[in-house]
Amino acid sequence: MKKNSLEKQAEEYLTEGKGYGLQEIKSIESVFSKLPVWSVRVVFEDESKINYYYQIKSGNTRGLLLASHF
Repeated sequence: MKKNSLEKQAEEYLTEGKGYGLQEIKSIESVFSKLPVWSVRVVFEDESKINYYYQIKSGNTRGLLLASHF
């Protein structure tokens, strides 16, 4: 249940907060990481070989995602 919630939160952050269209996002997938940090891997259509990782710390009431990429 947490997995789907994180993916939805990342989608909302990218579309509503950052202005990306759903057609620009190839995939959003939760990945395991050390607690209290939860990660979501995002791949964009125009950069399909780059994985962007958005992280949220457990208990963050604002639900802000911090972006990093590899």
